[in-house]
Amino acid sequence: MSWKKNRLTKFAEITLIGPVDDWKPQTYYIVDVSWSAGNPIHRAILYTRGVNNSTYPDAVIWKGGYEEPHGLLEVKYLKVIAEIPLDHKG
Repeated sequence: MSWKKNRLTKFAEITLIGPVDDWKPQTYYIVDVSWSAGNPIHRAILYTRGVNNSTYPDAVIWKGGYEEPHGLLEVKYLKVIAEIPLDHKG
């Protein structure tokens, strides 16, 4: 299943809503995320380290503060809000 064809994907009680234009490698996204059913939705930053033919990218999520980043499959709910454009010109 491709994210481009179906943005909403469920993995055993995990809801992931990917970007409209498919995942891009080495890209930052603003996301809404929750880690459990009782956990409120938080705004966070997701970084895709790589994208392959699977249904989700190799990615990490930062909630802010001093916490270690989380893996994508640790969440119960994730929705991409927007890609963060970066100017790579030096």
